[in-house]
Amino acid sequence: MKVLISLFLFDGHPDWIESNYVQFLKPAVARGNVVGVLIGNEDPDMLAAIIQYLQKAKQDFPQTPVSTAQTTGFWLTDPRASQVLPLVDFVAVNIYPEWNWASPNAANQPVNSGQSVTPEQGFASFQQTYNQVANKYAGKAVVVTETGWPTTYGCVAGADACGASVPPPTQFPDGIANARKYLNLVKGWAQDPARLVNVYFHNMFDDLHAVNTSSLFNYHFGLIDHSGRAKGVLF
Repeated sequence: MKVLISLFLFDGHPDWIESNYVQFLKPAVARGNVVGVLIGNEDPDMLAAIIQYLQKAKQDFPQTPVSTAQTTGFWLTDPRASQVLPLVDFVAVNIYPEWNWASPNAANQPVNSGQSVTPEQGFASFQQTYNQVANKYAGKAVVVTETGWPTTYGCVAGADACGASVPPPTQFPDGIANARKYLNLVKGWAQDPARLVNVYFHNMFDDLHAVNTSSLFNYHFGLIDHSGRAKGVLF
């Protein structure tokens, strides 16, 4: 299996970063199935560490492309992007459809400007954002390191910020259908022989830990739920 591997950047713990780089990332690249190395994910405030390990990875793995996975806002409008651009071999961007991350509709699905977002609208938003990034960095390959669709909204018992006694969020059929439609639209677009874009879906499993709790959608992007059952989105 060919994989894209990422180094997690621990804020305030440079020793943990170095340990993970030496103990896990370097041996993984040496096995020969790593197609690219990512330094950090949506963490531009750790720019010094990103630059340090981009430089280190380029020195240690001269034959392996490297980048840093950041949001569309970073790549499109953050002046700090110019500092990492000379160090990356491709632009690694996380693209999600435009919606209100804190206001689900009655079926626990995303809304935008008070209206439920359809998979088709989400896909159009994805394409528009991708084209903006690709046009800005025409000299670089663009890899979509994250995109996805949340199947529901709400806290989950056992999650870091939710406690043990919260009731399970309702999983409406609309959420499964919308995620399936959106991911298949993106998949078909990416596999078009005239385009062939590398896209990674977020996520195989629903997350419980280290979740950005500014939106309770973030607990529900998995193809497999918190109990280990496939949701029926792609399989």
